[in-house]
This record gives sequence, structure tokens and C-alpha cells, in this order.
Amino acid sequence: MDIEQIGIAFLFIIIGLVMLYASVIKPELSLAPVLTTVLAIVFICIGVIFFIKPVISAGIIGIALYIFLFWMALSKFTGPFIYTKSIEAVYRYKKHAPGHHTSRSTRYEYVFMKYEYQGEKIEGYSQNTVADGNKKFNDGYKYKIYINPAKPEMFVTAKWGDFIGSLFLLLFLLMIGIGLFMEYFL
Repeated sequence: MDIEQIGIAFLFIIIGLVMLYASVIKPELSLAPVLTTVLAIVFICIGVIFFIKPVISAGIIGIALYIFLFWMALSKFTGPFIYTKSIEAVYRYKKHAPGHHTSRSTRYEYVFMKYEYQGEKIEGYSQNTVADGNKKFNDGYKYKIYINPAKPEMFVTAKWGDFIGSLFLLLFLLMIGIGLFMEYFL
């Protein structure tokens, strides 16, 4: 076992431990704590397996990335079928809303809304992002949102926006998966 192999194994284990810290000990640092926990466990397992056999861990990394992309495409695809209830909500501008930048310096952020569902007052950030420069939302105005009736605190501002793109990604990943299955298992 050479020093590079040990270094790479430790790198995977450290990344996994940092992700585990972010998801379990400090869940407010992560937007998706359950997914982060699963990915942390995958990274730790890859680091441990890398000590034994680097080729096996490379295969596991590929499979994990494929499953992650497939899950992401599937989760965007199912959005219109999860967020079925449409209600009115009041948009509230938050100066430091969580968000991220794209390569073209456009900032996308999560929308903060206040609404009432079945007598319960709810406020929180949307599950989808919108461009920060988007003048669609004005502070204090009511807008239609779509909530998940099973978890009314989860909502999106648009139902079908990512559906077509995720459908193409899902079909692309399915074709790759079928091709790889036929190549290696048939």
C-alpha cells in the first residue's frame, strides 16, 4: 500500500466525517440533512474500502454518482405529483436568504413565504429557487404556491418548471443504466 492510496482513503474519510458533522450535529448547515447523511456514509465507506482495493472503490464511486444523479432527476420529476395543493401565501423579502451563485454571477435564492394551512400558521423557505433579480415577487403581496399536503411546511413556487428538464435527464440516465447493464451483466 503506497502513501497516495492512504492519502486518498483518508481524504474520503475526512470528507465523509465533515458531511456527517454537517448533517447530524449541525443540521442547520445542510439544506438536505438526510441526503447529506447518506452521502457522508457513502464517502466514509469508500474511504475504508479504498484501503483494501482502490479498483472496487472507484466502481462504488461511479455507482454512487449514478444513483445520486438518478435520485436528483427522479425527485425533480416527481415534484408536480407531490406538491398538489395550491394556496395563497404572502411573500416576505429576506435580505440574507439562503441561495447560491451560478457561473454567470446570477444569484438564485429560496423564497420566504408566510401562509396558513388548516388553521396552522406556517412560514419558511421554498424547496425551489428563483433568480434574485426576478421581479416576480414583491414584499407583502400574495402569490400562489403549491404545498405538499403530507408536509404542509414544504412548498414550491412553480410546479412544472423542472419537469421537462428532469424528464430528459431521467430518460438519459435510464438509457445509460440499461446500456451498462446489458454490457456487463448480459
